[in-house]
Amino acid sequence: MAFYHNQTQLTGRAGHDPEIHYLTDGTAVLRLRLYQDYNKKEPGEATPSFYLVAWGGLAETFYQKVKRGSELFVQGKLRNRFLEFEGRKILRTEVHLDHFLLLSSGRSVSARQQPSIL
Repeated sequence: MAFYHNQTQLTGRAGHDPEIHYLTDGTAVLRLRLYQDYNKKEPGEATPSFYLVAWGGLAETFYQKVKRGSELFVQGKLRNRFLEFEGRKILRTEVHLDHFLLLSSGRSVSARQQPSIL
């Protein structure tokens, strides 16, 4: 039996302020694009970006600590999602966060360290 481990680690900068929404049951969902800095070799080449998603207490902590331009280390699982856009189906790969580290302050936060929300 094969064992597959779905985990990815990325570093980069927050492309915008995080967006947080709450589901009808009160669960927080946060979305953000992470951009990677690197030296472009060709003019007009796109900067690599990744869609990040955080849930629950981790989403709320992320929302409080991270701002546009914050340098981050993130760890999570890759998930695929199909979206309908202008009549076309689009496959979007997202990183669902388990852990993040705000590199500018050196503080680490994981889903297991979150205080209970009242």
